Amino acid sequence: RAHSWRNFLESQPLRYFDRFLLNHLVHGARCMVDFVTTNEVDAGRIREGTALIQNVTSGMNAVVGGHARCGERNSLVFYYDIAYGSNKKMCQTYHGKENAIEIPFEKDFLPLMRKVLTTTLNRKDGDQNAEIFISALDAAILNVTQKSGTSSVAGSLLILDHITSNT
Repeated sequence: RAHSWRNFLESQPLRYFDRFLLNHLVHGARCMVDFVTTNEVDAGRIREGTALIQNVTSGMNAVVGGHARCGERNSLVFYYDIAYGSNKKMCQTYHGKENAIEIPFEKDFLPLMRKVLTTTLNRKDGDQNAEIFISALDAAILNVTQKSGTSSVAGSLLILDHITSNT
């Protein structure tokens, strides 16, 4: 099948890009949305806001930069300290170091996760692991609200990434 697609593309590249590529990209994006959501109401809304991008860095740059430009003045962005380095730099560049809040997961919460994993090797404790991530976020939000004297972080952005890199 891949061979036939390659032949089709290479026989008339301009025809492929002009008449077929956009339809295939839209179909792929819709299939992805259908895969990640089961609620049709959400799927319709998510389809409207889904875009396929060339690489993760350009997509994150658009999201973080857009949040900084279009969000409220001094809007916050939260990210875990185990996040991809480029994402950390983007958050700090667009939002400023005072509004880019690093959640100290590695030092404060990773040891707890290791303890949970070593004491429950024979069970699947995904829920406990998720609770540890949520606890880290809650602690960071509490810290920010106490320092700033506000009761809300509404309008903030939370970056959850699982991008791995050797850098």
